[in-house]
Amino acid sequence: MKLLGLALIIFCWLFIPSSADGQGENDRENLQFIEERIRQYEQIMDRYFRQNPATKAQNSYKLAVDRYNALVQTTNATSKNRKSEIEKKEKALENLKKQIEKYDVQLVNKSTDKLIDQRNLLVEQYNQQLKKLEDAIAQFNEWVIQANQNLDTEKAKLEKIKTSLELEIKNFNEWLRSKKDEEFWTDLNRTFLDLHRKRRADRNNSLIDRYIQKIRNLRKELGTYAIKEAKSNDSGLVIISGNVGRKEEFHFIVDTGARHVSLTPVMIEVLGLKERLGEVTDLKLAAGKTAWGQKIVFPYVSVLGMEEQDVSGIAIPERKVGIDGLLGRSFLKRFAVCFDFEQGSKIQLTLK
Repeated sequence: MKLLGLALIIFCWLFIPSSADGQGENDRENLQFIEERIRQYEQIMDRYFRQNPATKAQNSYKLAVDRYNALVQTTNATSKNRKSEIEKKEKALENLKKQIEKYDVQLVNKSTDKLIDQRNLLVEQYNQQLKKLEDAIAQFNEWVIQANQNLDTEKAKLEKIKTSLELEIKNFNEWLRSKKDEEFWTDLNRTFLDLHRKRRADRNNSLIDRYIQKIRNLRKELGTYAIKEAKSNDSGLVIISGNVGRKEEFHFIVDTGARHVSLTPVMIEVLGLKERLGEVTDLKLAAGKTAWGQKIVFPYVSVLGMEEQDVSGIAIPERKVGIDGLLGRSFLKRFAVCFDFEQGSKIQLTLK
């Protein structure tokens, strides 16, 4: 069965200024914009992340195929039953005909009023049943025409669904190819930061706290999505959640080749650690790549129940959906690290 993605959702990014850019009425309007943006985030989550669009399209097409096949089976069963009824009528008619023919033989040898009456009675029955048979055949032929029209209509609907789903997959692949998923992840995190800025300016606004929690939940959901994608793609990536600064949960790619723990500049500001950023340094990544970012010392990092303080790190962007950074050697070197890829890319940390 041909796989098919999801129609591209069209919306406008609403770039909201930080709370320092306006007060009073402007702040209330900005919060209304954030409410609308969160609603758009939920739509994108439903469309692209909460169920694999290709799987969703395949399931939708399978359901349509199953409905069509069920209709075909029902039609065939009905046709078989109606044919069987017609065959019974034909057989009964044939029996009457044979009886009439016996009377005809008898009448040749001996003609009596009684035999003639009995024969005529059978002929009358024969003609009545013949009329019923002809009516049944006519009704059956009309039903066949209607049944074929219904099947053709449903088949056309099935082809339309198939075409639509193929277009949805095409649009979804285009969405990925144009990196709209990365744009979505980046914008979600910027909104998260914007809300934290607003909360620092207005700590008594419960609406801001509610929006922060909504974005936090979406981020956690996307972290889980990233873990599932890594496992299903058999990429070998190990992604785990961790806590930095005892404030927020983040999702890291475990990278034993990376010298430092990395976190995005946006999330560092979310944590209120922007003032800790220092000089620019490099970070060696997989496949010989190098990233550049500002040094930082994280006051606290916790992963899998293992905690460390004053962990050296670096601020580098991360556009992969659901990922906030790398868990590098500045944290991992303090533990014995054991990977179990047979159990779904699991990792165990034990103190050295």
